Amino acid sequence: MFLISRYPYPQQMQRKVAFDSKNFNRTKTKLVPDTNDSSKKISYTTGFFSPLACGVSIKYPDVFESVYKGEFERLRHSFGFQCDMPFLSSRGMREHLDEDIGRAIAFCDQLVKSVQDSIEHVFFSYIVLPPNTIASVTVGGENCPTEDIGTHNFLRSTSPAFSAIAASQYVYRHNINDSEILVDGFRYKKMSAWNQLLSKCNPQVYSHGDECNPFISLSDIIAFLTDQKLLINGRRDTTLGKLKPENIKLAWNGYSFETDVRFLDEKSLGYYTWKSRELIDLSAHYKRPMVFFLIDRIDSQQLLAPPDDQLEGLNRVLPSGKSETFNKQLRRTPIFRLATKYAYLRGGCVQFFDPQTDARMIRDGDILVYMGSHSKKTALTLSDGLDITVFRAKDLRDNINKIEKERRD
Repeated sequence: MFLISRYPYPQQMQRKVAFDSKNFNRTKTKLVPDTNDSSKKISYTTGFFSPLACGVSIKYPDVFESVYKGEFERLRHSFGFQCDMPFLSSRGMREHLDEDIGRAIAFCDQLVKSVQDSIEHVFFSYIVLPPNTIASVTVGGENCPTEDIGTHNFLRSTSPAFSAIAASQYVYRHNINDSEILVDGFRYKKMSAWNQLLSKCNPQVYSHGDECNPFISLSDIIAFLTDQKLLINGRRDTTLGKLKPENIKLAWNGYSFETDVRFLDEKSLGYYTWKSRELIDLSAHYKRPMVFFLIDRIDSQQLLAPPDDQLEGLNRVLPSGKSETFNKQLRRTPIFRLATKYAYLRGGCVQFFDPQTDARMIRDGDILVYMGSHSKKTALTLSDGLDITVFRAKDLRDNINKIEKERRD
């Protein structure tokens, strides 16, 4: 509390309500005989799965942001790890703490407790759609044929867009006249929930929001902690580990902020099922400037070479023995983390550049950061038609230092 009282409360700044989501996964998959061919086996999934979204309302954004970064820095020193980022996502916490889930939970929980007085309330949302009673979900129908998707697969398909679905629920239940709605980036097919969200507000979408926006970072961390708190409580009493409103409220009992829990079910399927194969166009809603990260793809032989200090992490192999996708590997590199920090300092967001889909999204004022001769050529070609900034990834640190120096002075 004393940290907050040191800062004057701004009177005109709009509150921010930020949304992100995680997978709440309590499923098991096993091989069972194929009913059509007993000599074959097919995978069968049992248990409960739902995307779990979290929306955090912050009344005084400037105060929160200052305290959040200060408390992150204090805890970073306390937990003894190096990091030049002003904040991290829950995944970033785990990576910096060597995948020690216990320490990651402790860090995140202490961080939330240290800023809890800045949080007005937290909104939670999830889906209850039991596959044993609802075997499939019908999608499509608008300029495309309808099709039935297995319920488990459908639930997993909604995960990327569930932050937006939850935001749509929230704006219909709360007064948002003085609020900005922030949503973690996603790609999803057209659905009613997005249209209804647009009818109430003009949401700001942050690609990689949990890494380049402190409000979405907090939402991501609270969603992560909710999953973990229920898992821990469920070990003590299985009924307390289930994804239910009363269990979520119990998990956050004792914290100073209020909680509001809602869920979607079969009755509201038309709200969150996709109707058209066409993707939602987010170009007008992305927070600008967007920092597009262009990198020449590195082939498998190059990935076997010893990484340098900027590409550390690009030869990561999962415990299963499978390699991660190139973009997922790239997210772990110091150079991409610098890109997210630069996007934060510029007040925008960051996006891996996909030439098939992203060229049309670039706007005047955006920034293209390139690595490799092919990416450089692409970036310079685009700069001939748009008023954009182009520079090498190698220059990210210098540009960050320049911004930070200007702010100190």
